[in-house]
Amino acid sequence: MSQLAALLVAAAVAALFGIIAYLLKGRFDGQDIEIGRLRAQVDVNTQALIKLNESQKAVIVSQTIITQAHAKLVDDTEDLEDKTGQLTLATQRLQDRLDAHTEFQQRLREETDHGRRGRLQSTE
Repeated sequence: MSQLAALLVAAAVAALFGIIAYLLKGRFDGQDIEIGRLRAQVDVNTQALIKLNESQKAVIVSQTIITQAHAKLVDDTEDLEDKTGQLTLATQRLQDRLDAHTEFQQRLREETDHGRRGRLQSTE
């Protein structure tokens, strides 16, 4: 009897697996389509990430160029400020010389005029 019971239990278990298999049949068939769609979306996203990565590289290159141009502009500005300072100093020295020359000419005229007056007075 125990063999018969074991046989009945085995048949019941087999029937149960058959019922479960029947109920699950078709439940996962649509998943192949879904997996294919997901893979396609992963490919699209991967391509988008590659393009984004390339764009980011281009932005980094552009930022590097801008940074270098800015540094050069700062250097050129500092150089221009130095040259402007030197030019201002040279202009001031030239103005001082012009003032001294003008003063010298004024004194020379005064002396010349004074000398003429003295000669004119002595001739009178």
